[in-house]
Amino acid sequence: MWATALVDGEGEPASDAWQPSWDFPHTAIDVPGNHFSIMNEHATTTARVVGERIAAQDS
Repeated sequence: MWATALVDGEGEPASDAWQPSWDFPHTAIDVPGNHFSIMNEHATTTARVVGERIAAQDS
């Protein structure tokens, strides 16, 4: 079983006080934007990246 965690884009961190971390083996995939813009102005890119990641896992 696998799971993908999508976090804020590296280009616009949510804040300087908190940055995401993941203690388990993983592959980091960056998307442009922040918590809000990944689902608004960057939605097309976010959807493409998530779709590519799912397709890669299925193969």
